[in-house]
This record gives sequence, structure tokens and C-alpha cells, in this order.
Amino acid sequence: MGKKEDSYSGLFFRFLKFGFLAFGGPIAQISLMREELVEKEKWMDPNTFSKVLSVYQLLPGPEATELAVHFGYLRKGRLGSVISGLGFILPGFFIMLIISFLYHAYGASFEWANALLYGIKAAAMAMIIWAIYRISMASIKTRLHLLLSSIAFFSTLFFDVSFAILIFMAVFAAFLFGDRRLFAILPLGAYPMAKSKLFLIFMLSLEAGLLTFGGAYTSIPFLEKGAVVENGWLSPQQFLDGVGFVNTVPTPLIMLGTFVGYLAGGFWAAVISTIGIFLPAFCFTLFGYNKILSVLDNQKLQFSIGCVTASVIGLIGASSVRLFPSAVPDYRALLIMLLCAYSLWHRKLSPAYLIIVSSIIGFVLISIGL
Repeated sequence: MGKKEDSYSGLFFRFLKFGFLAFGGPIAQISLMREELVEKEKWMDPNTFSKVLSVYQLLPGPEATELAVHFGYLRKGRLGSVISGLGFILPGFFIMLIISFLYHAYGASFEWANALLYGIKAAAMAMIIWAIYRISMASIKTRLHLLLSSIAFFSTLFFDVSFAILIFMAVFAAFLFGDRRLFAILPLGAYPMAKSKLFLIFMLSLEAGLLTFGGAYTSIPFLEKGAVVENGWLSPQQFLDGVGFVNTVPTPLIMLGTFVGYLAGGFWAAVISTIGIFLPAFCFTLFGYNKILSVLDNQKLQFSIGCVTASVIGLIGASSVRLFPSAVPDYRALLIMLLCAYSLWHRKLSPAYLIIVSSIIGFVLISIGL
């Protein structure tokens, strides 16, 4: 008989706990797993943990969730990886589901709620801009990366070039100059004739999950383009509110897909969207567990991944420009955004803390009529 924590139920509840305690974004989530599973219980040595984390930071998808899946595989094989991953994401899923329901049903009906959301949108914009800066500093390392990022930004913003074309261009550049195995990661945008809304939502979410190189914020342009610009399922204001909510609760940031899915089509659309956006995070470990560490030693593959990340950074930049008027409609919102940006750059404050403070500031400003 194994210990309780070695059973499937023990594994599930252990990672369910990590999911409930995961305030503070992926850094806090990863720190919790490292402290308990690496330092205390020695599931793997610290050096191996650092290498595994480095791989998942290179691959698309939320690295905290991918680590949870990896630990489950390490402990109980493929079934264990599914169980640990589900345990980790279920708390965030149900929290975002409740928020989505309340927001959809009552959010726009109360003046006080709109006043709170006024500050949340401004803070969310500051966080998107901060994410662009942070990801750019880590990912744009060559002139080719800079060129791909610039082309993606200007082509999306001024010429409305398809995301599929831009990502294909990035992958083709990787094919020419980097590791050709990345050529297998092709854009999933070729489904305009699909009639089923649920299918469209699933494919949009799968595309976002498969191409989130560099962090969960890189899912924003795919979700914003599909849900806001192309299909009109959400307004820009609703989308920004979702970005604010997902930064406040203990959930992977990529759980924005649950919010988008619910507002686009209700409960089952939220479920389908969540499955699509997290599916790649599970599959990388389920089918590539034994090859994870080999990525670290492949400089061409890292360069290839950097090509796709650079293009996605340009897409985020274009999305942020489109969302800016909704997030910052006047000087008060601009002041809130600048205050949040300063806090992120110089004070390193928690995004959840900034969202809460910004919502209060926005509420006060609206209430007193300033």
C-alpha cells in the first residue's frame, strides 16, 4: 500500500489544494509546488526542477499547469498527470464560472458595479502593457525576432492581416533558420466555414492554448481577435473586465478562456473553451514526457520558438492598441493606468492587489463625480 499522497485521490486533492491557494499568478503557484514537492518531499531534485521549469517556459501554455501535469506523470503515469492537472485547474475554473455567471447576469445592472469595473479595465490595460514589455525583453533576441514582431504589429493594426498568415510566416522563418520540427505547429485559423458556434469557440481556444508562447498574456490577441473583433461575442469592455477578473482570483491567467466562452455561449461554451485552451498543456507532457529535457539542449529549437513568440508579441501590441480606448476613456482612467504601470515597474506589487485598489479608486472617482 502506498502512502495516501501516492494514490490517485491523494494526488487529485493535493493539486486541488494548490489550485485553491494559487493567489499571485504563476510565480506563486510554482513556488508552492517547489516548496512542498521538491524541497520538502523530494519528488525531484532542485536542479531537475529548474530544468523542467525552463522547458515549460519555452513551450506554449501555462507553465504552472504544465508543471502540475508533469508532477502527476512523475508520480502515477499518464492517468496521474490528467488527475493532477484537473485538480489544479478545477478551482480556477469554478471560480471563473461563478464570476462569469454573476457578471453576465447582473454586472451591467448596477451603477456601483460599473464604477468598480471602470478601475479594473484601466488596471488590466497596464498589466497587458507590462506583459508586452516583460515578454519582449525575454524573447526578442535577434534582428529577425524584432522584424517578425514589427511585421505582426503593423500588419494586424493597419491592414487586418489574418493571424493565421502571420503565425505561418513566423513558423516558416523558424523552418528556414531554426529547427524544422516546429513546422508541425501550424496555425489553426482555417475554419471560417464552420457553422457550429461551439466548434468555433473550441478551435479559437485551442489556437490560443497552442500558441501562448512566452506566458499566458500571449493568449490575449487570439481570444480578442476571435471573440471581440471577428465574431462580436464580447465587447472590448467585457473582454477587459475578464482580464481584470482573471488577475484577481487564484487561477491560471489563461483561464480567461472560461470567461470568454461563458459570455460567448453560456455554460457548455465555457466548458468547451476551457478544454480547448488547456488541452495543449496536457498533451505536451502526456505524449512528450521523456523528451522534455532535450529541448534545453537544442538551440535551434529555442530560436524557432522565439520566432513564434516574437510574432505573438506583435499581435498582443496590436490588440492592446484596439482595446486602449475602452480601457482608458478619459483622464481619470489614464491616471489609474499610469499608477498601476508605475507599481508594476518599480514596486513589483501583486496584480490582484492592483486590481482591487484600482477598482476602489475608480469607484470613488465615479461616485464623487471627479
